[in-house]
Amino acid sequence: MNLSKLTSSAALIALIAGAPFLTMVSSASAQDAAPQAAVEMPSLLQGLNLEGVDIETGRDGQREYEGKMADGTEIEASFDMAGNLNKIEADDGVLPAPVLEAAVPAEIRNSDSFAMLDKVEELHNRPGMIGLKGQDADGGDLRLMFDMDGTLTGVGMKDAAVPQDLLDSLLPQAVRDADVMDQFATIDRVMTGRERIMIAGEDADGKGIRAQLDEAGNVLRFGRGGDHEGGKMHGDRKDHGERGEHRGERGPRGDHGDHGPRGDHGDRGDHGPRGDHGDRGDHSDRDAKGPRGDAPAFDAEAATQRLNDAGYSDLGEPRRGNRGVAIEATNPDGESVVLHLNPKGEVVRETAR
Repeated sequence: MNLSKLTSSAALIALIAGAPFLTMVSSASAQDAAPQAAVEMPSLLQGLNLEGVDIETGRDGQREYEGKMADGTEIEASFDMAGNLNKIEADDGVLPAPVLEAAVPAEIRNSDSFAMLDKVEELHNRPGMIGLKGQDADGGDLRLMFDMDGTLTGVGMKDAAVPQDLLDSLLPQAVRDADVMDQFATIDRVMTGRERIMIAGEDADGKGIRAQLDEAGNVLRFGRGGDHEGGKMHGDRKDHGERGEHRGERGPRGDHGDHGPRGDHGDRGDHGPRGDHGDRGDHSDRDAKGPRGDAPAFDAEAATQRLNDAGYSDLGEPRRGNRGVAIEATNPDGESVVLHLNPKGEVVRETAR
């Protein structure tokens, strides 16, 4: 073989050996040059032209979106795995009209109660219910709850009393005529549902007061003193009949499940937090594990109210463990979760249920 042929063969071999590498480089360059696929946004958010969108997907398929509108308003929204809206909130701003038109049924938007909201800042969408938070014409905080037919089912006001015409529409006549209503000088919150009515406000001395009644006007819970948003509710045994209201009597679980609007559980089954029982049978468990006097007392009522104020609902029975308390609940996004609380009643972890 002469030198020219050898040189040509070597060049050909080098070209063939280098072909895959050249192909890889060419492919990588093409991929870098190709435009990135646009993030798919729910139709509710597409017209908002959000900038700097951050998307997180949970293990349950729930997807959370966060971004800013052109005017700087930060929008936070969450959707379930099927693409249904759970919650949308405008931070330091108001929800745009197109969002309200798309997310709020016309029956609600056309109601006189909806017109009380001069600005809408937050919307919660749960099965059979829509909750709206915003401000009235005077700039006062206002919360409204509706069923899907447009019927007002709850109202909450800050530093103002619920107008009498709303009270008349929310409260059955038997409730308005109940003796306990004489205890209220002002009423700033009413919630209805599950054949229960929760009323909160202040007495003549400006002290917080709340009551829970059934639709016949019977008092189921009553609390007085302190800030009514944190005041305890106490079972009125005369009105409960066989409901296991004595301390230590748990009663059937069904008696805890339908107390109406959450946050009015009273003594939560009236068996009290575990640290407050005193003598509990033969102490066999305590003797085996030693005294637990150093364990912080768990205030079930305060924890329940704190969770309700944070937007949790459908709270189950607190279960005490070595590291704190676990409570089944529905979070503000409508998900079934287990809340893990420390002995102070603070949520330290939320897990899917």
